[in-house]
Amino acid sequence: MGGIEAITAKILDDARREAKAAEDAAQKKAKERLEAERQKMRAEQKKYEEKRAREAQLTAERAEAADRQRAAQQRMRVRMEVIEEIIKKSGESILAMSDKDYFAALKKLITSSGAKGECELILNSRDKARMPEDFLSECESAACGLKLSLAEENASISGGFIIRKNRIEENFAIEDIIEFRHDELCDMLNAFLKE
Repeated sequence: MGGIEAITAKILDDARREAKAAEDAAQKKAKERLEAERQKMRAEQKKYEEKRAREAQLTAERAEAADRQRAAQQRMRVRMEVIEEIIKKSGESILAMSDKDYFAALKKLITSSGAKGECELILNSRDKARMPEDFLSECESAACGLKLSLAEENASISGGFIIRKNRIEENFAIEDIIEFRHDELCDMLNAFLKE
């Protein structure tokens, strides 16, 4: 019986070695798979973290751009308020000029109006009362071919004048000139304030 037992022992030994080798190989393969899965998960996690970081950076950049835009809009609103105030004050300052300066400005407007022939000058009651006696003759001599007479009625304007020729009226009221040239004045003041 010693031979059978030796053969059986050898077979059992060989089977144990093969089982151990198979178990070691299976464990090694399982460890390799586990490590590969861990590396894959780390790579996925790194991609996810990079994506989140990019999204956070984009969100911060968008918020910063929105803040800059709001600040620019606020500056523009303030600038437009300042411009509107300047335009308003300029009209008021024209009306508050001394009689001499005011009528000198009106004379320039009349002579640059291009009016020719016999025309009526329509003023508001305040300007009519303070108009220099020689104003009409000075305007006529400054504008070749113009013959001015003062209309009896008063204009319903705060300042400036209306020229009437053959029932056609041309309005040179200060407030209307400012309104007509409002956009141009805004552009000029805006350019000036940016400097």
